[in-house]
Amino acid sequence: MKKNKNPKSKNDMKLINFFLAAAAGFGLVKMFGYMTETELNEEIETDNHDEDEYPLFV
Repeated sequence: MKKNKNPKSKNDMKLINFFLAAAAGFGLVKMFGYMTETELNEEIETDNHDEDEYPLFV
């Protein structure tokens, strides 16, 4: 026996899967942006600290 699948429900599932994938992709982009932002902020803080401790011109 074959089950007849409703083509409308297939399209609805494709749409739902698309929105879930888009939300997951957006979340990954935001997470990556947050991680790189914190790494850049840490590098900037350490660079300023090193310049204060060891000046170039004496």
